[in-house]
Amino acid sequence: MPQSRHCFFAFVIGVLYATGSVQAAPLAGHKILNTDPKKVSQKQRRSVRVQKVSSNKKDAQALEPSGEAEKNIYQWFKTYSEVVSLVEKKAFRSVDFSRFIQGSLKAAAAEIDAHSAFMTPDNYKSAMESTSGEFSGIGVSIISKAPEDDALVIIDIIPGGPAEKAGLKSGDKIVEAEGTKLRGLSTDEAVNSLKGKPGTDIMIKILRNKKPLELKVTRDIIKDQNSMCYFFKNHNVYYLSLKMFTENAAQNIADLLKIANAGKCKGLVMDLRRNPGGTLQSAIEMCALFLDKHSLVAVTKDK
Repeated sequence: MPQSRHCFFAFVIGVLYATGSVQAAPLAGHKILNTDPKKVSQKQRRSVRVQKVSSNKKDAQALEPSGEAEKNIYQWFKTYSEVVSLVEKKAFRSVDFSRFIQGSLKAAAAEIDAHSAFMTPDNYKSAMESTSGEFSGIGVSIISKAPEDDALVIIDIIPGGPAEKAGLKSGDKIVEAEGTKLRGLSTDEAVNSLKGKPGTDIMIKILRNKKPLELKVTRDIIKDQNSMCYFFKNHNVYYLSLKMFTENAAQNIADLLKIANAGKCKGLVMDLRRNPGGTLQSAIEMCALFLDKHSLVAVTKDK
């Protein structure tokens, strides 16, 4: 469960970053922090802060469950235990209680909001693979979906990847994978259904301009180029684009910033459009490239 909480918070910060737009930052006389490729990952973790705070006393009292609420929680735990016991004793078929309990936790977590999810070890491993910058899949970037949503919405296609070769486009909505509807699945479950061994085919059904289409996509190893750089010579400005906050994203941007600084350019455009998010640690390391040491970049708050 600690792993699940870790990934959940990482996903929330990723959603916040997905709203980023094009921003410009002057570089004249500005020092870019920690851009040495050999030292960046170690220094970044120390150069900015994440602070955990508690609510003020008034807020804490308002959020704390009352004695009656606590009583209801324990009553439902007792009821859950009784249900498990009855299933064990009365079920006609053998029940895999590991799947039984994990399934109930998935359903419960999904009731919180679209960004909350219980992850099994396999789900968590898959989520971490998607932020590593290399995995086997179809090569699309999507935005999160609630279980009751019908489709995964594609916001970007990885150039040269399986999805582009099969004819998928940004804005397409994936509604089925191998004949299985995505409605009722969490984002992670839906994404996992698209993954598989390199060279294997998957039939997906999409909606494009409200018209259904079926496409066959051959999975492959996806080595996503998460960052790219252009230099506008006439304006002496560098353009940097970041597609996702992956494990190596900060290092990639650090290398590009080093080039930009060496050229003594007038400005820098950082483009976060179509960036669906990523890991919290990557976002923190990215902030460390631009902010002063010990700058506060994230605050977590609980009861």
